[in-house]
Amino acid sequence: MWLAPGRVRTGPAVVDEKAVKTAGHIAWDLDGCLFDSDQLHYLAVNEALKPYGERITEEEHLSTFKGLPTLKKCEMLTAMGRLPAEAHLNVSTLKQLATRDAIALAVKPDFKVTALLMALQTAGWRQCCCSNSVRDTVFRILTQLDLLDFMDFYLSNQDVRRAKPAPDMYEKAATIFGIVPQQLIVIEDALPGRRAAMGARCVLVPVEGPQDVGPELLPRILAARRELVEVR
Repeated sequence: MWLAPGRVRTGPAVVDEKAVKTAGHIAWDLDGCLFDSDQLHYLAVNEALKPYGERITEEEHLSTFKGLPTLKKCEMLTAMGRLPAEAHLNVSTLKQLATRDAIALAVKPDFKVTALLMALQTAGWRQCCCSNSVRDTVFRILTQLDLLDFMDFYLSNQDVRRAKPAPDMYEKAATIFGIVPQQLIVIEDALPGRRAAMGARCVLVPVEGPQDVGPELLPRILAARRELVEVR
């Protein structure tokens, strides 16, 4: 977990009616929302599986494995009889190395995304990033995208006991902000993340990919904020 110095208040989860009306708290998924890293992770995990003669097909990736942490994918492959359990740690390490190389080459700022996050920050919104990736990957991608300065903090799969689709990550994000989960707006693309947001009882704003994340998304975010006010 990374916290921006001096920007995060912690404390009991209380509902501040005035704060809800004037600004908001928003949690961004990383993979598939702020950056289209889907293909990057797909290629990296298959590179890591090569020494074991295994490969996840694109169809399997889209229907079963997309959005899940590497170790969870390994567990599922082992349950299918396709990967020995003792290979999990090595596959995870190899995948991380392949991901680092790909990030350095492929990740570039998206000015539409930057414009949206800047507009929200200027309006007083508090923002964080919640990703099923490991901590190092989250840091590297946010840094490469020039988005780290917009985040009060970020959470990785190493910062919670259960990764998405469990609700732990969004519940923890709300706690760090000092709000209840029902006051947290979540932007998610993949099914595991959407399930996590709904399980935490956050307000979900679904997107299909980074192409939906730009100034044109702002009306939907503001509508979600109005929904918070109406619920209260």
